[in-house]
Amino acid sequence: MAIDWGRMARGVATGYLSAKIANTEANDEMNANIAERSGLNFYENTLPDFLTSEKTRKETFSKVSAQYGPDVATYMDREKFITGDPNDYKNIVTMLGSNEGLNETKLKAYLEAVSAGTYAERAERRVSKIQNREKTIMGLTSGSSKIGNMTAELLVEKPETMTDAGVGAGPVMATETVTTPAVEGSQVGPVITEAVPEKTETKEIPLPTYEEIFGDADKAETTFLKMKREDKVAIKKLSNTEFDQNFETKLTGYVDVPEMYEDAYDALPEKEQKKVTLEQYARQRYFEEVFLPAQGYSYAPPPPQDIIKARTLLNYYNSIGDDNMVIEIKKRLVNEGYDLTDYNL
Repeated sequence: MAIDWGRMARGVATGYLSAKIANTEANDEMNANIAERSGLNFYENTLPDFLTSEKTRKETFSKVSAQYGPDVATYMDREKFITGDPNDYKNIVTMLGSNEGLNETKLKAYLEAVSAGTYAERAERRVSKIQNREKTIMGLTSGSSKIGNMTAELLVEKPETMTDAGVGAGPVMATETVTTPAVEGSQVGPVITEAVPEKTETKEIPLPTYEEIFGDADKAETTFLKMKREDKVAIKKLSNTEFDQNFETKLTGYVDVPEMYEDAYDALPEKEQKKVTLEQYARQRYFEEVFLPAQGYSYAPPPPQDIIKARTLLNYYNSIGDDNMVIEIKKRLVNEGYDLTDYNL
């Protein structure tokens, strides 16, 4: 009997079509589930988070503007110091303090160079991004969008952060126009100097840095010796607690002073050792060198050159036991108006 190749072909085709239909139905169901998850994630998480962030961001901008002026607020917003985090305002106040080091000329030059724009313009760009994202989600749920499954999964699992980064950002360099005046030609003996016409050119110059705009002097808020007495007491107490946790033996209450502190203490002149015990010395070293820096504080502002030079001399004369010169150096510092306790002298 002849083989019915046509029937076999029809059977194969029917089986293929059935499998294809089943596969398509499964893919359609999966795509519908992904689209639904994308929509739910957007409306339940992404959009509410965005609205909350924008509300906080606007409030922070207003507070900074009221306290430091609109130019400072604009700088902080554009440079991402204002992000919508509830701690933004507190962090900015901690950084700027009374803002005594502000250079308004450099700040205005910076904002002009980067075309910072207004808060409303930057907010509008952020809103535009969230609206575009919503259109993408609506396209998924309505079935009119044909984006790939991988893209949809990324939208669900890792929603993009809504910021205005990269939009409207200014140049990394500022510019200035420099005009070089014309120079007439001249001749001195056989030497002839050709005339040079006036030349105007635009040159790139570095943008003012944060330190140049706001100053980099230590603020009282972060310098221990400049803090209020009650703040000093509280911070020192925290340091002592941490020191005990690290070095105190619980059963005996005995403090096991680290070897590096013990060696440094042993190297002190005898009269310096009489002023402070080994444990007191170790606690103070730990406080100044470990605890304070870990909290973002410094023990004292950078010392003046007079103090730096005086310390070198004091160390030398202490090492050779010349008490008269030690007294004389300290006397000269006091006469110049220095408070020796500020520099632990």
